[in-house]
Amino acid sequence: MLTKQIDIKEAQVRFQELLAEVLSGVEWVLTDGTTPIARLVQAGMWVSEDIRRRILRSAGETV
Repeated sequence: MLTKQIDIKEAQVRFQELLAEVLSGVEWVLTDGTTPIARLVQAGMWVSEDIRRRILRSAGETV
C-alpha cells in the first residue's frame, strides 16, 4: 500500500480526489503542519461498487 502525506487544509480542498485514491489503494496521512493527526484509508468491503463508482466519477476518474 502506498502512503502519502497531505496537510489538512489542502486535504479539505482535494477531498474527492483523495477518496478516489483511497479506493485505488492509497493511504493518506493528514497533518497539521508537520504533526500527523489522522489517516484516510479504505474502510473495507462495506463500500458498495455503486458508491465507489460515484466517488471515482466525482473526482474525474473514468470508471
